[in-house]
Amino acid sequence: MTEDRTDGTVPELDDASFDSPKPLRLVPALPSNAERNSFRRQLERGAGVSPESAAAVARAVVNPKLAGTLLGSPTSYRVPGAELQVIRVEVYTTRVIADATNPRTLNQIPFPAAILPGSDQRAKYAPIHPPSSSGPDDFSIAVDSIDQLLWQLNTTMQAAMRDNVPHPPIASQGIMEPPLAVPARIESAEGDPLLGAVLIREGSTRVSHAQAILGVTASDLLQVFVDDRAQRRLIDELNNLALSSASSLTEADRARLRVATMPLDLVVGVDVDAGASVSLGDAVAAKVAQDHLNHKKQWDPAAKDVHLGETCLIALRDEGLISDEKYAWLAGRIAANISSIDSFEVQEDDRWAELLWLFTTRKRPYATVIRRPIATVLERDQGRAVVRSRDRVPLAVALAMRSRRGLITETAAERESRILESAVPADVLASNWAPSSNEVEVLVAPAVEAAAQRSISAEGMELAVRAIWYLSKHGQLAMPRNDLGPGGDRRSPAELVDGMTKNARGVRQLARAILDGRDGAQASTVIDDRGSIDVSAVGTAVPLRDDTIRLEFVPRSGPAVPPPRNPDDEYLDAIATLTRRLKEAVQAEEDVRSIDDGRGRAMYQARGMMPAQVDELREMLQLLGSHTDEYERNWRVADAIRQQTSTPSDG
Repeated sequence: MTEDRTDGTVPELDDASFDSPKPLRLVPALPSNAERNSFRRQLERGAGVSPESAAAVARAVVNPKLAGTLLGSPTSYRVPGAELQVIRVEVYTTRVIADATNPRTLNQIPFPAAILPGSDQRAKYAPIHPPSSSGPDDFSIAVDSIDQLLWQLNTTMQAAMRDNVPHPPIASQGIMEPPLAVPARIESAEGDPLLGAVLIREGSTRVSHAQAILGVTASDLLQVFVDDRAQRRLIDELNNLALSSASSLTEADRARLRVATMPLDLVVGVDVDAGASVSLGDAVAAKVAQDHLNHKKQWDPAAKDVHLGETCLIALRDEGLISDEKYAWLAGRIAANISSIDSFEVQEDDRWAELLWLFTTRKRPYATVIRRPIATVLERDQGRAVVRSRDRVPLAVALAMRSRRGLITETAAERESRILESAVPADVLASNWAPSSNEVEVLVAPAVEAAAQRSISAEGMELAVRAIWYLSKHGQLAMPRNDLGPGGDRRSPAELVDGMTKNARGVRQLARAILDGRDGAQASTVIDDRGSIDVSAVGTAVPLRDDTIRLEFVPRSGPAVPPPRNPDDEYLDAIATLTRRLKEAVQAEEDVRSIDDGRGRAMYQARGMMPAQVDELREMLQLLGSHTDEYERNWRVADAIRQQTSTPSDG
């Protein structure tokens, strides 16, 4: 008996407690061609499945006659906006395939943004795009070649087995919980059908372990066991084992018998709620999210984030908000040396800046489209789906890091990801910055001026965003040190970067980090407000260090004590504070308007606001409006006096 846990984790299961392994049984013989053909026609005509997908399903199912009967009364799984329709069937384990784009393992495959496909054994091919729903009732997988699919499927199967060990062992219990599968058509990049498959969308790890026990590879699954003769030979081999003396069977023999067939929840359609817009792909993604992303035992955070991130990019592409080329670039599916996207020249930091903006902007419709996939899997706050800007930063980081994974160790990638996420200043999430095509030098002047005026500028935030990509990449920012006692510096990288935007030297250091980074170098140390570079004794530029930022650019003790305050300084500071807080109020109002009722409709539209609350808001706004009119009138009077006093007299 395992102890119940109340801390939200899954208890470890003791394998020794499973003393009763799954009984052995004969492997069912292949059904007749007539039964399979009848079931295939039902899938094509009734369920709308493509001929290739229907043939693959009919080939995999152990009892097609029963499966055909179940089509008339499928089981429903509730997902937001729809009912996902499935039937519970038994299938031959050698006639289904794991998801080659399994998000659990996709971070272990280098993307073109990091390593050019074909230039390295770890990246023989470009990664396959995630399967998409090509029709109302089946999926499609676009591949450059069958070899590409075989390579990635084999890589994914090996990674899934290496990283996840099912408990209780599949060898002793078989596959206990049915995986979720969809009919799928594998097609060329031009859309020509190549073959069909039963694609596991949830449960790839279980299936990969079972197939490994049977000793089959990706090539066997797609090129050998599609032939009835090969499948029949395997069935005969296993049944001969089952009928031999029990004392002669090894544990490996018994394991193969237990995994020869498996239960499966086969998706056969989606029943969409009235007024909702949910595709088969949306419904399946929501079901997978319910089973994994919100599961007690979470996915690896980076795998979860990169999966959610790419799902959001796909949503933006499908809504026409980004092009196919920009989607591929942002998803890391285009080589790193690409010089232009959608006919615009791009730099390395452009991709990171664009990702961060897309995932954190409040601009509609981008924010609305991004919010929907994330809200499906985020924790619920008092029954309301709340998707904050800070929640989205890890998704941008995970996608951006596709240009680094494969070039550096996994440990280094995780460290770099952590620093990059921690380096995004709060002002970036709060301000109305956006990536621009301006040269770095063009951004510097307004950013320096804003720093002098104690205000936040879009140019300063853009410099900060672009700079932290290179500072994180080259290890020139570090996480706070909490192990040094009183001498430790617990400030986050975001606090340091924010401090750098508040003074001229810091702004020019951010600009230097971008310029040097684009040349493939570490940032040189800026030593003054003009942007001069520190030079070593041998004439080389001195690289910037994290402790230099902490001690010189943003000292923990704060800047030097200023001279006695005068009314002008106090007045400017008060105006800056007022402006900053009004921006926070605008953002708070955006938060009010961004809360979703779970059905795609904003809560402010569904419920409005109480008259007493509206009256209070209106009163404050009217007061502020009257004051701003007064401020402007007084400025015009003062400006007229200034002009009169500065005009030379006639005498």
